[in-house]
Amino acid sequence: MIDWKTLPLFIASILYILLAVRLMRLRYAQLDDEHTSGHLIGLFVVLATLLADEFFVQNRLLTEGQGYWALLITSLNLVLGPLTYLYASALCKRFSWSKVVLHLSPIMMFFILSICAQKIYPELQQNRLFLTFFSLLFLGSLLPYLMFTFALLKEYLDSIKAHFSNVQRHDVSWFKWWLYLITAMAILVCTSPFMPQLFWLDTHWLLFIFALLLSTKVDFIAPSAIAPLDTQVTVEKEALKGIEKVFTKIDSEVKKQKLYLRNGLTLNELANACVMTTHEVSQAINLIYHSNFYDYMNNLRVEESKRLLLRTPAQQVTTIAYESGFNSKSCFYNIFKQRVGCTPTEYRKKSVLN
Repeated sequence: MIDWKTLPLFIASILYILLAVRLMRLRYAQLDDEHTSGHLIGLFVVLATLLADEFFVQNRLLTEGQGYWALLITSLNLVLGPLTYLYASALCKRFSWSKVVLHLSPIMMFFILSICAQKIYPELQQNRLFLTFFSLLFLGSLLPYLMFTFALLKEYLDSIKAHFSNVQRHDVSWFKWWLYLITAMAILVCTSPFMPQLFWLDTHWLLFIFALLLSTKVDFIAPSAIAPLDTQVTVEKEALKGIEKVFTKIDSEVKKQKLYLRNGLTLNELANACVMTTHEVSQAINLIYHSNFYDYMNNLRVEESKRLLLRTPAQQVTTIAYESGFNSKSCFYNIFKQRVGCTPTEYRKKSVLN
């Protein structure tokens, strides 16, 4: 008899498999980066396996803590941190097979040694010392990877703003939530021996909620990898004058051709329009404008939208958003409010009153 309360575990397992299949199809169609989607597919398959195992164990369709399968499940828990880190590394174009081997081979060794130990001591998985050792090992395999991954994610977010004027195609907000979730998992593992009242907050349910939310994200894909631009260099005063001339030329060309009205404009396209290298353009924007390509373009779009809001008071705000170079109403509202301090509609009303 299956306990209906465990069905979310089975549903979550199916959802992770479907997400993995979606990424595999995109990868086959060459719409996704090979290495970033590969790590993500592996992560989703591991999560699906862990949740399916928990469903079978809770319904006594599998015996808990017995045999090689149980050791494999124990070992798979240790893969979550490395796979998360490897995915973030691939996003920043730091993929290498040697890195994959370096981070995953210790887990393989743990699995092999666990099998050998169980042959000698059959009750290994019920041993309190082994369970305590595994809990510490789980934290040791998770916390350092979390710290490195947060650093890589910041680097990636900086990189996409250096390359693109619209970043929705490279949205990784879901990945932030994944990092928060496994941070919560680590906290639960640490505190559960001392705070038994938290026992009801099962980490498997957190994984179910995450699968549910990610599955409803219809445009979910693994973003393309982007190498960071090295523009943080020391520039002498004389050289800075030359960079100022470069930025003046860029700014003049952008405003003359109104390049900011192209909602998908990239750094590479701007460099081609100015007959420069991407490094020259990015360096000039960083050192002279004191910001990145993303902010530079969107500040110009906000100024254009402000002019249109006043010039065409009967025009719908959504129409103005697209005419100003933004690719969505929500993106326009968020950026406009950040820059101006009020919504486009409020800005138009205030200007009319004044």
